[in-house]
Amino acid sequence: MRLKGPMIQALRLARGWTPQRLASESRTSRATVNRAERGESVYPTTAARLARALSTPDYPVTPGMLWADNPNAQTSPAAVEAPRPPAAGDPDEDVA
Repeated sequence: MRLKGPMIQALRLARGWTPQRLASESRTSRATVNRAERGESVYPTTAARLARALSTPDYPVTPGMLWADNPNAQTSPAAVEAPRPPAAGDPDEDVA
């Protein structure tokens, strides 16, 4: 599955994360994050992990929003530029 690489990168940067931090938060490898940001193919489960990691309460990200081949995906450029990071101690945050 090909993803919208620039959107993934914009969401990551808006959170102030490095590729390594996104990899850690999404439980993927840094190489996988780099592939996703280049718009290369990744597994659907990887898209779901990235979407969950990049979601915020103000801007929930779904895997379908990240698919390059999804013409029905609706995104807001304003939301992509500046999503709010989750609050510390968010009860929905996974603990490894």
